This record gives sequence, C-alpha cells and structure tokens, in this order.
Amino acid sequence: MICALMNNSDRVKIACQALLINEGGLINVQEGGSSIKQGTFLLFRELIKHGNGSALYTRIESAKAESNKYGDVPIVYGSAIYNQKDKKVTFFLLNYSMDDDVKVDINLQSFGKLLPIEHAILEGNDLFAGNTYDEPEKIILKKTSIDFSNDSNFHFILPKLSWNMIQFSHLN
Repeated sequence: MICALMNNSDRVKIACQALLINEGGLINVQEGGSSIKQGTFLLFRELIKHGNGSALYTRIESAKAESNKYGDVPIVYGSAIYNQKDKKVTFFLLNYSMDDDVKVDINLQSFGKLLPIEHAILEGNDLFAGNTYDEPEKIILKKTSIDFSNDSNFHFILPKLSWNMIQFSHLN
C-alpha cells in the first residue's frame, strides 16, 4: 500500500495509519508493562525516514504470478523517491513471490555517479508472524551489504516474500 500511495502522490494528498496501538496496530502495549513494535511499524519508520522528496516514475519489468482475483500480476512492485536536498534516491521494492528470490537490476544513469548506501530487508515465510512479548524481535529489519561496480547499473537480490528499501547517494 505504501508504494501505491507514493506512485499516486500526484493525486493522494494525505494518508494515515488508523490503528496505532494494540489490536492490529503498529505498537502493542501491556497495561503497566512493556511495548512491542510490529513489522508494519518498521516499514512506516523507514518510509518516514527515507521517503521524503519527489516521487519518480518507476518502470519495473518482472515475472508474473497468477492471482485468484486479478489474473496475472507482477511479482515485483515498487516506488522510488528522489530527495534533492539530501541528494539521495530511495527505492521501496516488494517481492511477492512465495517461491523465488528475484534479481533486480536498477539503472540510474540519469542521476550521474551514485553510491549505494543502504539495503534494508523485512522478510519471512510466515505471513502471519508478529512480534510478541516473549519474542519482541521475531520480526526485524535486516541490513545487508551491498556489492556494486562503479557504473550506473546496480544489481540486488530481493528475497522471496520481502519488503526492501534500497538507498543511493550522490558521490561528492
């Protein structure tokens, strides 16, 4: 949903998260006790931190999977933001495949020399997993190393069933 909002930011002027605490919310709180952050909190935090700027038109070509309701749909979906002030390009990418990791090639030649600086991943096979008071870090955002060459074409692996934030910065 986050990517859809960004991809339609020329029409969507405001979006909100209705459930903030407890039942179905971003954060669960025990009366007189501790709190835990759910996976959706992690995604919103990254979006707030890195999703500022101008939405970019993003052309994504990917394999398709059959859905019961919508027919064949792409297994990779995403959006991109350019922050002119900080000179950063950020991608938010989803791999919907239940079976396969997906190799993604990103061409950023129109931005000049860029350096990949961060790749954060939220992944897991259990679509109903959540953090609990016994396991408060069952769902975490993982940072991974980035291999790259000095050109404008970058290659990443998106794990199956994953949400990814990949950020680039201009070389000064």
